[in-house]
Amino acid sequence: MTSRNISPLLAAMGVGISFATGMGVSMYLLRLRDRERLRRACSRTMKHLQKGQRSALGVDMGRYLLSGDGKKKNKVVVLGAGNFGTAMAYAAARNNNEVVMYMRDEAQCKCINEEGYNPKYLSDYKLNNINGHNSIRGICCLDVLREELKTPEVVIIHALPCQRTPDWYREHRDLIPADVLICSTAKGLYLPTQQLMGHAILDALDRAEQPLAFLSGPSFAEEIMKGDPTVLAVASDQLFLAVRIQRLLSNKSSLRIYTSQDPVGLQLGGALKNPLAVGAGMVSGMGFGINTLSGVVTRASGELRQLCIAMGGDPKTID
Repeated sequence: MTSRNISPLLAAMGVGISFATGMGVSMYLLRLRDRERLRRACSRTMKHLQKGQRSALGVDMGRYLLSGDGKKKNKVVVLGAGNFGTAMAYAAARNNNEVVMYMRDEAQCKCINEEGYNPKYLSDYKLNNINGHNSIRGICCLDVLREELKTPEVVIIHALPCQRTPDWYREHRDLIPADVLICSTAKGLYLPTQQLMGHAILDALDRAEQPLAFLSGPSFAEEIMKGDPTVLAVASDQLFLAVRIQRLLSNKSSLRIYTSQDPVGLQLGGALKNPLAVGAGMVSGMGFGINTLSGVVTRASGELRQLCIAMGGDPKTID
């Protein structure tokens, strides 16, 4: 091969190497840019983070996907002692958090504290000596609830029925500190005002800045108590709030919680999946086959996606 033939080949190789190098450097710089943008966007929330949680905002998210190390106890107040409230209290207690469960029934409260089980819901499961030492404590007095909510960094897990939620917060708004994180597990739309649950809670509290998160996903309370592998999602406008709930409840054996910054999509999915399921059941009950069922589910899912977009949510949450 002559020198005339080698020169173009070397030039082409040089161009290729330069192009590949340039692409690699560009991708690296883009990743640095995106990371820096994320840091700047979250900078106003940094002062609210617990030690070490800054890495959850773009440096080392993997450290926060699982929790349950038991190094620090957090106070968790569960509002409601029904099926799901009991399951959430149990999940928080498994992670060595200090858990208080509020209810109105004095006899139910006494049984939880003295006998170690909920006599009305999930009564086959013990609520004392969780992990060999941690127990759930029941309270039924509003004055006691007020004192519990004064604990620094306390978190409220709301497990009251959807349609009763706004009235409860409106009646007891003076009990709820303005800086306390409320994580709602109530699924549904508030019918009297046709609002998402988050909007109804804020209206009832008459506060626009109350920290809120929303927990949803395919889950039955008893299966959480049994330790069946379960996956949920928690969403908040501010990522560090969702991460905080994730760390309170996720464990390494059975309950995995993923974070999202799309509370609108998560609330819509949690609320409107139920009419979709009812429609699918009606199709089956009327004796129709797979063709009809597939059409109903496909169209309903598409309409839910369009509604999510119209209300400002992320359609990927529905997908």
